[in-house]
Amino acid sequence: MTPFALLLALLATGGLVLGDAAFPPAAGANHTHLEITAPCVGGPSVCGEWSAPFYPSPVVADATCIDNHGQNAFREIATGLCVSHPDAVSQAAVNAALLKNGKVFFYSGVDAANTDWPQEDPNLAKSRVWDPVTGAMAIPTPEGGGGGDMFCSANSIMADGRLLVVGGTEWVAPPASDTPPTQPQVLVKGLSQARIYDPATNSWSQAKSMATNRWYPSLYLLGDGRMLAVSGTGDLGDVTTMRTTLEAYTPAGPSPQKSDPFLQPDSWDLETNRLLPLYARMHVLPGGKIYYSGVGALWAPFGEESAVAENFGQYYDPVTRQWRNVGPMLGGSRQHGWSILLPLRPQDDYRTEVVITNGTLNRDLVASNTGEVADFGVAPGGVLVGDFDCCGPVSNPVPRQLIATSNIGRWFSHFTHLPDGTFALTAGGTSDDVLLIGGAQYILTTEVFDPNGTTGGLRGQWGVMASQQVPRAYHSTALLLPDARVLSMGHVPIAVGLFNQVGPAAVELGVVEKRMEIFSPPYLFRGPRPTLKNVPKSAAYDSTFKVQTPQASVVESAVLIRPGSVTHATDFDQRLVELEIVARTGDTLTLKAPPNSTVAPPGAYMLFINKGTVDGAVPSVAQFINIGS
Repeated sequence: MTPFALLLALLATGGLVLGDAAFPPAAGANHTHLEITAPCVGGPSVCGEWSAPFYPSPVVADATCIDNHGQNAFREIATGLCVSHPDAVSQAAVNAALLKNGKVFFYSGVDAANTDWPQEDPNLAKSRVWDPVTGAMAIPTPEGGGGGDMFCSANSIMADGRLLVVGGTEWVAPPASDTPPTQPQVLVKGLSQARIYDPATNSWSQAKSMATNRWYPSLYLLGDGRMLAVSGTGDLGDVTTMRTTLEAYTPAGPSPQKSDPFLQPDSWDLETNRLLPLYARMHVLPGGKIYYSGVGALWAPFGEESAVAENFGQYYDPVTRQWRNVGPMLGGSRQHGWSILLPLRPQDDYRTEVVITNGTLNRDLVASNTGEVADFGVAPGGVLVGDFDCCGPVSNPVPRQLIATSNIGRWFSHFTHLPDGTFALTAGGTSDDVLLIGGAQYILTTEVFDPNGTTGGLRGQWGVMASQQVPRAYHSTALLLPDARVLSMGHVPIAVGLFNQVGPAAVELGVVEKRMEIFSPPYLFRGPRPTLKNVPKSAAYDSTFKVQTPQASVVESAVLIRPGSVTHATDFDQRLVELEIVARTGDTLTLKAPPNSTVAPPGAYMLFINKGTVDGAVPSVAQFINIGS
């Protein structure tokens, strides 16, 4: 049964709950919630702590504010605007990114109020910028980014700190003869549009469009400063429009690592061809090869393309422009799971390992708690030694091993780098909440994964942490903040209003979650934090630079973490690179920058220092530093 046929069958049962879209209720109102049966015990120093949910744009009651129904309304503190509801100015964070100024950029998408489409236009994405220090909210100009809808686009930060957004949604009304609509493939097409948000001006500008339109694409910063657009589909209901071209964008202005004189600024160039799933998860490896991990959105969603070698890890060499299969995954392909680079450390010769975990396996509907690690070996000087090919004349697949299982399998969760080298696993549902609308239990309990621990002879150790209050899964996001806390945002279940005329039953879950929550990991409750001062604005590759801290004698590590850019359980920018501590003199640390742009692609990074304690590392508040740019 195709996913759409399954969706129609579910709609036909009439058993799904309708909601009020005028003022959306708390997220997950139609779902059950799940917490780990053996909760964390020991207080914040063991379990961490979640903040209470909050709207990011505070309001106060104001008798002089009257809404369009003649009722008393609220005044937003940051802007002075009168709003009818505490969440009126904010948006659900379907896409989000941490900017180099420490602010959180996010934008929404089609929401649960769209029950009247196509009679009226869908609610298009609106962008916002929130300052986690002051609480101020800003609205970029224009708020919709200019042009088509940014819903289901990809966003990633360029080397100069601006944000590039590619693809999105073109809403196409069903033909008048198709009443009620029975062909959902005409509803959504991809966009070829590319646009840039500039934090310095809080404004959008248009970049040159891609050669192909893409819905559900991926977007990655390469070591030479170009941006690589991958996968996507041109028409949501037509598997023949799955995009096989990979296009590379050369930004206008100086490109810090660009060496090809024939590349023109503000232009897209065909890089290669490869059929990969939507939102394909990829990683730039030390030495420059680009690895597809076998994780993506493996549905078209109204049909699959059988030519996708989804059960094989693959990598692309941009020098030779050749692809290689590097061996099958132990558990098979994963939908809306996670793949992430483990910390790259100079003392380990930048050993390169990719962890793959959670999501649903092989197009199953129930989330898996299993995982594995692909080990590419050491990379002395930042260049991998191994050369892998599972299917050539000499079989040399990438070695893999199973890792310990998480306590609960999660679909559409978030796996966030923490400065102590661990990872926070937050949010998610127990099953695919797109193909089984309303069937998932939403997971509130946080887990932390330590890749250096062991459990039952398997690598890795999972620790149960505190639980958040707001259920989040589909169209939710999470980001590491400069203060080392984790911001959890968004959650808009499938835009079921688009299908309200399909089958005998209309479906509307009525959830557009605009509240935020913040997780403080246990390391923030282990005593005073180290302070970091006098960080230079930039550092060249393979150079040394100095920073100051009164705790220099007890600092056990210094790490760079690239600010995240996340959507659809995909963070296009996450990586952690440890720095060599070359010398300690009084309150001064001398640090060595990464060796090249494939270990740390150029741009802004958060620099943390970790103080050693008997209970574990305690990170500083980060300072931003530009590496290689």
